[in-house]
Amino acid sequence: MIKKFSMTILLVVFITFLSFQGAFSDTKDSKGYAGNISFSIRLFDELKKNNNKNIFFSPYSIRTALAMTYEGAKGKTKEEMANVLNFPYDLNRLHSEIKRENEYFKGIQEKGEIELNRANSLWLQKGYPILDSYFENIKEYYSIIPFQVDFIHETEKVRKEINLWVERETKKKITKLIRPKQLKPNTTLVLCNAIYFKGSWLNGFDKKNTFKAPFYIDGKQQVQTDFMNQEGDFKFLKLQGLSTIELPYKGKDLSMVIFLPEKRDGLKKMEDELSQKRMEEILTALSKVNGQEVKVIIPKFKMTCSFELSKALSDMGMPHAFRDADFSGIDGQRDLFIGSVIHKAHVDVNEEGTVAAAATAVVVTRMAMPIKYKEIIFRADHPFLFLIKDNRQNKILFFGRLVKPI
Repeated sequence: MIKKFSMTILLVVFITFLSFQGAFSDTKDSKGYAGNISFSIRLFDELKKNNNKNIFFSPYSIRTALAMTYEGAKGKTKEEMANVLNFPYDLNRLHSEIKRENEYFKGIQEKGEIELNRANSLWLQKGYPILDSYFENIKEYYSIIPFQVDFIHETEKVRKEINLWVERETKKKITKLIRPKQLKPNTTLVLCNAIYFKGSWLNGFDKKNTFKAPFYIDGKQQVQTDFMNQEGDFKFLKLQGLSTIELPYKGKDLSMVIFLPEKRDGLKKMEDELSQKRMEEILTALSKVNGQEVKVIIPKFKMTCSFELSKALSDMGMPHAFRDADFSGIDGQRDLFIGSVIHKAHVDVNEEGTVAAAATAVVVTRMAMPIKYKEIIFRADHPFLFLIKDNRQNKILFFGRLVKPI
């Protein structure tokens, strides 16, 4: 009887507020641009089900990690992953987009205005054969660092080694990604992606101006919170039912964008109306407006969120990746499937700027317009959505919901 394997991909991302609209794409007209927004919103819709708490995750990191498994997907498995993750079916096109993206983010990092480090690794059971073609592709386009390990006899040791790699690549912002017993002796492959971001505001907030005031959780409940505030030129739009503002980081390559509902209890309505088209329209309109004088009041906050994404991704339309999978492009056989996808993300927003991190694990195991002279105030004293994006392509790197500052 042929035994199957479940594949775990570990993905670590560290960033602040980033909106990543086009994953693996250099132009807004490509599938990648719209695809990243679509995936971000669809996944958020899944994560918010029966969840009224803070949410923070990295669409960019999740897609990057899953892209490394997509390299080996075939048949129905590949079709479903392409549809859900919005990847081009042609791997040559995917590779060219990844190459352009790597060069773009490398250029941002080399400017020295922010820290934006990314790393990928492969943890493979000793003696387990994978195809040379698969290994060469992920080595060339994802610059993976390969490790041969013994999941069979040293399961706990390998778990700690992977966690240490994640901690190192995210400067200890993501710790204990893989919990005890999440890896088993029949684990075969773990793919890890790590990204670390640290950015200072282009216009920092003066700590002396930080004050305590109520943050209204649901229009009724409130909690005392530290609010940062300043006045300056910012891209700002007041739309029907919501206001949105862009807060750039030094270098102007990355920004945080906040979507604030007009009403203190308006978060649910705003979320329900936030479609891919709506998001694209707002970000496009925001990119075209000139800066204007705005008094900005936003809370300081930190949050760390963990998710198991297998069910969400399956419900989004790629169930075959988790059962009856065909990843024969990895090992030449139909004996691999994704057992679980674990994601963990952290963000810290303060007067200086933002630091964020995220990690995703995919495990493979064996189985059987404003009015002049009128002051504009953006006061985010109630639940809102936010993201971190690059400003050239409007790519969403991180997506979040703040319900209660911590």
